[in-house]
Amino acid sequence: ALDDDRPVLVLGEAGIGKSRLVYDLIENRCQGLAHRTFQCLQDHENEPLHPWVVQMRHQAGISLSERVDDRRRKAAEFCQQHSAEFGSVSQSMRSLISRDAEETDPQFDWNATYRLDALQSAIIRYIFPDESARLIVIEDIHWMDPSSFAIVNLLVPRVAHTPTLLVMTSRRSNDPIVGRENLLHLPLERLPTSDARRLATHVIGTQSVSSHALASAVERSDGIPLYIEEMAPSLSLAPKESRQATTGSKPDSAGQAASIPLTLQGTLMARLDSLGDASTTAQLAAVIGPEFEFDVLCRLSGKSHDALQSEILAFVDAGVLRNVMPSASNRYEFRHALLRQAAYDSLLHADAARLHSELADIYTEEYPELRNTSPAVLAQHLASAKRWLDARQADLLPVEYY
Repeated sequence: ALDDDRPVLVLGEAGIGKSRLVYDLIENRCQGLAHRTFQCLQDHENEPLHPWVVQMRHQAGISLSERVDDRRRKAAEFCQQHSAEFGSVSQSMRSLISRDAEETDPQFDWNATYRLDALQSAIIRYIFPDESARLIVIEDIHWMDPSSFAIVNLLVPRVAHTPTLLVMTSRRSNDPIVGRENLLHLPLERLPTSDARRLATHVIGTQSVSSHALASAVERSDGIPLYIEEMAPSLSLAPKESRQATTGSKPDSAGQAASIPLTLQGTLMARLDSLGDASTTAQLAAVIGPEFEFDVLCRLSGKSHDALQSEILAFVDAGVLRNVMPSASNRYEFRHALLRQAAYDSLLHADAARLHSELADIYTEEYPELRNTSPAVLAQHLASAKRWLDARQADLLPVEYY
């Protein structure tokens, strides 16, 4: 793909290794090359321009829990730095980035096609300011909102046959991309047994694991790399009577094989369960979304700052979470969407609804501007809490808003 000058579309099911491939590209193949990564999220697939605006917000160092004045200042500084790209829509961009309803440009209207066109043009200039060599990554476009797809459809022909490498990832092959002939399609398939075994052996490393247990893990993985990566902790957490490595005796192969979760979901849950009581915090984080701010989670959990910080650091060390804004250490994301899904699915429906309701109240009381700047976020939590009347009274139901 690096020898081809077409934009790349990496295709594959969840857990197949799309993000790992992109990470390797950034860290090992394109070192020193300027790059920008834009992430599409399932919880925001109906929020206009979400992946671009959130990346700008991260670059500006803005978090939702900051004071309005601080968000305004950071957004203004960021827009000043990119005034050449934003031009006449700088005020609208400043409002979007800062999530400040009071700063909204009076001319700004999602229903005004010419305004949206102007915003999209400004975002394209921000993503692709010139034809110099750079790497542009757009992850999980299967969760991209329609207005952002319009940007992709304008971006693809501009980037094609330039020194800029555009890499997109998706779980499906029918995304509404115009001019697919300009793309290099890179489908990722499940690993054959031999490759799966090699990966499993590498992941297990120095652990004492019987050949029978290893074969069982490879068979149950069904060629999904993420399962194999997550399977190793399950083996290391098997009962002592099933793992005699510490005594120097031969491992109990039947016991080790029995300790391997039957499904990827079970493997991910084993990873979360290994965190003990802190796993409940992972459930709360999953309710907030694929990404969350520390202060919001602290408010929802009711835990002290120090206690929660200790748990978050344990999650990062365990590979469950990673820091979205390392400089601020305030915003985190689940390392993989399936980890978040596993944590969320472990909640009882009644508990999930209650937590969504509590979170909606926190947003309403402590972040009132969210109602105007990101109504889809509040709408989703109200709907998940089955508070239909509250959502309707605020005119927030997604079906009505979009």
